[in-house]
Amino acid sequence: MGGPIYEFQFFVYQDAKNGNWWLEIGANYTILGFWPQRIFQGLYDSGSYVACGGEAFRPANTGRPHMGTGYFPKTEAREYNAYCQDMLVVDKQHKIVYADDYTEEFTSDMTHYAASQEG
Repeated sequence: MGGPIYEFQFFVYQDAKNGNWWLEIGANYTILGFWPQRIFQGLYDSGSYVACGGEAFRPANTGRPHMGTGYFPKTEAREYNAYCQDMLVVDKQHKIVYADDYTEEFTSDMTHYAASQEG
């Protein structure tokens, strides 16, 4: 059922010394790129919001949405779906903290889509 499952680690943070935003990937934190501080107005000295997820729309009575595989992650083949988990954030003191206590979930369909899924 399905193909291989890939799991990636991403780390985005603002450098405390120069204010640039960095993207690192993998367990060894390989630098993939950065965004200079000067290109951001709202993120000049910090960020206050982290988001991940997706959005799909379907008109009423037209079947499953066309985004992704069409399988519902909560009730059907979870191995076909993308997900975010174990989110960490870097606070204003440049300390890494778990985001669990600060997360907010939104879905218009709790029957099929929910972050708090039974594994």
